[in-house]
Amino acid sequence: MTGVTTCQVSCPSNWYPFAGRCLICNSTCASCSNLQNNCTSCVAGLYLYQSNCIPICPTSYYAYTATQTCQACPPSCVNCNNGNCTQCASGFFLYQGLCSNPCPVSTFASFSTQMCFNCNGNCTACLDIQNCTACLPGYSLFNSACILNCPSITYQANNSNSLVCMPCNSPCFTCTSPTTCLSCISTYILNGTICQQTCGDGYFVQS
Repeated sequence: MTGVTTCQVSCPSNWYPFAGRCLICNSTCASCSNLQNNCTSCVAGLYLYQSNCIPICPTSYYAYTATQTCQACPPSCVNCNNGNCTQCASGFFLYQGLCSNPCPVSTFASFSTQMCFNCNGNCTACLDIQNCTACLPGYSLFNSACILNCPSITYQANNSNSLVCMPCNSPCFTCTSPTTCLSCISTYILNGTICQQTCGDGYFVQS
């Protein structure tokens, strides 16, 4: 029989109790609480955001389909996909789904793309893909690259807890410090740790 009013223990889905009666929720709500527009869940295709059901989540939120809710993106993130950031706020750089400033160790900031990229090779810090500024332990910085062994005419030195290749003083060919030569360039003779063009008094050249 239609039009019959009955007493219910609880209101059915998409209805809410008010003053002893069941009132229908807004058409976008799958369920609501206390007020018609105070949604607690949404119909298919919509996402819950601040008690409203909307088709597209706002900036800095993403649509989480498992619960049909708008979830906040990671900090400093403008746009994201399933919690992984795809665009950062101004002044931050994207790296592996997160936004950071400064970029993590062994990466560098690209201001044109607003992203962090991995440094090349054995760098722990760099200005860009081609210019290292610090190296992994055991490697030395030389001409903006990280190398295992310093080349001739340089020596390995510790600079602010980072190894670097520093130039020997001429006419050293190899050295352990600017003035401690191990060998000399052509036409010079090693006398102790000094390179000179002739031997001093009492010395002779040993081939």
